[in-house]
Amino acid sequence: KESNHYMVDAKIDEMNNRIGTLQNGISRVKDMLEAQENQRKMEMMILCSNCGSFIYYNRLGYKKYSCDLVKIVLQWFALGHGCNIRADYTTTKIHSKSLGENGVNDAGRKDFHAKFIMQIKDIIGHKPRIVKKEDGSHDIFFS
Repeated sequence: KESNHYMVDAKIDEMNNRIGTLQNGISRVKDMLEAQENQRKMEMMILCSNCGSFIYYNRLGYKKYSCDLVKIVLQWFALGHGCNIRADYTTTKIHSKSLGENGVNDAGRKDFHAKFIMQIKDIIGHKPRIVKKEDGSHDIFFS
């Protein structure tokens, strides 16, 4: 009788171990599927980088399209990192009379920042986390 009792206990322990292993495996599969889904969502966001695109200028006056910068930011987000956005981007074509500190029109710089953050927000579904740096640039993060 007693040996049967030990055999039953051993079988129960073995089954508990198998169940634990199975639960760990299911958890790993679930995590993998969630990671794949997040990657798929990020890829879709990158494909939508043209949404709300606008023209801006760098400090040298070169015309740029925000969708290109948005795509770079989203790619950094996909890697789990943030990205630094320079302080000298502006929506105002640069003329020597309108230049402020850093050689950029302040109103145009603020307009660029507002439009850019709105474009990112519209694509990712929430406002990104922004950290203003001492040099006037901004670090932008997904959350």
